[in-house]
Amino acid sequence: MGLLQSFPFAPSEQFIVQLPRNKREPLLVLCKVHHIRQPAEGIFFIGAEFVRVMEKHAHSLAPEAPAATITVAPELALTDPETKSS
Repeated sequence: MGLLQSFPFAPSEQFIVQLPRNKREPLLVLCKVHHIRQPAEGIFFIGAEFVRVMEKHAHSLAPEAPAATITVAPELALTDPETKSS
């Protein structure tokens, strides 16, 4: 996964991405920073890998707290083909 951020993450740092889904609870995914590039002052490209899907509120029970939780905009919600109207 790629992110464009105004602040850097450290290599191997973890964060949670909250992905909205239509008519369902958001999907929480633990991610780990793979690489960081700084193309310009104050701009960072973050490359990350998905580690695992997390249970709701599981991040509060993790031994090492993730650096951040990033929420994806609702208009980018994942569409579930089973609930999609024809």
